[in-house]
Amino acid sequence: MNITIPDGFIARPAVMGDLKKAVDLFNACSLDLLGVRQHDLQEQEVDWKTPMFNLETDSCAVFTLDGDLVGYADVWDGDEPHIQAYSWARVHPDYRGRGIGTALLEWQEERSREAIAKAPPEAKVCLGQVVDSRDASAKALLEAHGYEVVRHFWRMEAIIDAQLPAVQWPEEISVRTFDPESDILLVVNAVRDEFKDHWGFFDTPLEEDLKQWNHWITEDKNFDPTLWFLAMDGEEIAGTALCWPKNTEDPEMGWVNILGVGQPWRRRGLATALLHNAFAEFAGRGKSKVSLRVDATSLTGANRVYERAGMYPTRQKDAYEKELRPGVDLRRQKL
Repeated sequence: MNITIPDGFIARPAVMGDLKKAVDLFNACSLDLLGVRQHDLQEQEVDWKTPMFNLETDSCAVFTLDGDLVGYADVWDGDEPHIQAYSWARVHPDYRGRGIGTALLEWQEERSREAIAKAPPEAKVCLGQVVDSRDASAKALLEAHGYEVVRHFWRMEAIIDAQLPAVQWPEEISVRTFDPESDILLVVNAVRDEFKDHWGFFDTPLEEDLKQWNHWITEDKNFDPTLWFLAMDGEEIAGTALCWPKNTEDPEMGWVNILGVGQPWRRRGLATALLHNAFAEFAGRGKSKVSLRVDATSLTGANRVYERAGMYPTRQKDAYEKELRPGVDLRRQKL
């Protein structure tokens, strides 16, 4: 690991034994910025054990000489064709302004440049970071290091009340839940197709996607196949609403993790039906709210569908990007 760390601190790759310290650090940051705890041990363990991620090579943890974890960063660049690296970092509120964030950001950029040699020779290679729009210090740090805002994403919410809208399925569409034993390949292929028109999409190998999905559904204790809804047109998946029973920071809030409709079935009200079906299911489970994440200027108009369904933005995240190598952009930018 090559990092120039301020005096009085040490840096090394994170290990699984750091898990609780890391979650405590992340929650100290989210409490400081948003007033809520956004992270838990089990979900973070699932992330750290993701097949495409290696703590030894892809993480950097900063400690005081007394062993307190005060900074953390990671880089995710395992998606072929290696044209987009993603990064994430946190510094404890009590230790900001000491150069830790700058050191971690410089480590992230150097580590991310390893993707360049693996990318197609003609391809543009970028490094991205997503930060909350209210995190002025993180945004200033990124901009000072040459990052630019390229997109905005919203968290949208809806209150679930007694006046739930009726679910109106398009003709010839039925809905069923997910069978982990037989549906995984069908669902992965369907989601890949649903999201190929979304900003930033690029093709990745199917076998690698399957490894990731199998990891999530076998390791995440919150996975519930009865909350994964498949809209079927005969034997074909026309759309999906893959939900989680709660949002980490709010147990009263259901979470729609993925909602998509295949291109042949769009403009028929299927996305709205899937969303209203999720509302009804969450209401039946005693939830008072439901939320999801969406591109604020979605190429397919998903944000407008959610607004018409009664959802409203409650938070914004800003996607920053830095070009590591110029070239042909292989990611979806427009329809």
